[in-house]
Amino acid sequence: MRPTSSFIRRACSFLLVGAAVVLCSLGRAEANPFYLARFGGLRSDVMMTGAYSLYWNPAALGRPGWDAAFDTTVIARQASFDRDAVLNNISVEKRALNSGYAPNNTATPVPSIMARYGFTSHGFDIGLGAGLFVDIAGSANWPKNKNAPAQFPGAYDGVQRFASIATSLTVISASVGFGLRHRASGLSIGIAPILDFVSFSTVRAINLDGTDDLVDNQGRLKEGRAYFKGKEVNGRFILGARWDYHTKTGWDRYSVAFSYQHGPSYDVKGTLQLALATAPVSSANAHVVLPIADVLRLGASIGVHRRLVLRPSIEWALWRILHQQVFETQVDHTALVTFPRNFVDSIAGRLRADVLLHDRVELQLSAGFERGATPSSTMDPGLGENHSAEGGVGVLAALNHRVDLSLGCIVQYFLPTTVSDSIQKPTTNGRYTDTREFVSLFLEVHGWRPYPGSLR
Repeated sequence: MRPTSSFIRRACSFLLVGAAVVLCSLGRAEANPFYLARFGGLRSDVMMTGAYSLYWNPAALGRPGWDAAFDTTVIARQASFDRDAVLNNISVEKRALNSGYAPNNTATPVPSIMARYGFTSHGFDIGLGAGLFVDIAGSANWPKNKNAPAQFPGAYDGVQRFASIATSLTVISASVGFGLRHRASGLSIGIAPILDFVSFSTVRAINLDGTDDLVDNQGRLKEGRAYFKGKEVNGRFILGARWDYHTKTGWDRYSVAFSYQHGPSYDVKGTLQLALATAPVSSANAHVVLPIADVLRLGASIGVHRRLVLRPSIEWALWRILHQQVFETQVDHTALVTFPRNFVDSIAGRLRADVLLHDRVELQLSAGFERGATPSSTMDPGLGENHSAEGGVGVLAALNHRVDLSLGCIVQYFLPTTVSDSIQKPTTNGRYTDTREFVSLFLEVHGWRPYPGSLR
């Protein structure tokens, strides 16, 4: 049975309206910091079914049968910061030490594993899921300036050192989930509580007066260092809802899904060590609050042809909650170090297409745009991210009736930007570039297939 012309018109109208909403919402403003999840490659959105729906939308857990899956995503990054001497008012004698180009190239594998089991009872499908994963993280370990003069040892850590020398945030998460689907109506709901084990450390150059001076008025070394390392255990949750409509033919089906991911506020407790100028190293029990954004996801899946499914989606991360980062003492909450952030919400729009080349081979395509959360005035090499565009391609193959293997690559290109209005101390004006690649190898074993003869 072929789709009628009216169905095609309705599908195209839906896509045009969705595209208009996405484009209007992207407007002006400044990617989604910390969140790095690309589990499942190009299937990684709110419409995902199978084991990894535990994370993307637990409402899809409520299906009969079982799935178990393993994903390894290699995240590669090529970033740079070119600190401009003129924009930062750097004197001629200090330009070789405090201005210039700093690259940052890294590649890190991120594994995860999830499983689900579902059964039918009295007109309802009930599903349970569990998994281990890392979806919140960030790291930067900038290369050293080996040409820095020995009489100024601080310059060895690079021109970006007053923003970041080395930083690492890792959140290892464990989750269980529950999904419930009413079979007659196709409506589903789900919830997935998550337990997070947080580890955070950072080291950067620091001067008490907020300058980038290397020596004081008497010619003594002035530049210092601040090092913090701490841990935290906290919880969060994901709520999901979904509606599926299937015709008798099976392929010209469509679905709509929504999820809400609660962002926790991590109160990371640890030790802050300060080495200021020529004074002895001081140490204090300190803590820093790291608020993580709530994330809202809305998506649809439209079967416009037996061999073509379109998946438009919108993601909204509420980063407006992050005004500043303050390192305080644990006893009396005295502020030790403060960094302004003034984040805005990030919004992303994506359109993905699944093209069935063969009953056992599917081509996956993706394109999207995301406005970043960091305003130019608070951007720095350690955390700042500008607007970004992304594209992706992948292949999903059914090795047999129960085993799927997919390989996909998503390239996220951050628009280069030159900052000239920095309020950081010292200022971080200059040119920023950033490109990231997410290469995902995804293996899933099924105990069921909803549509025999197809991959889904």
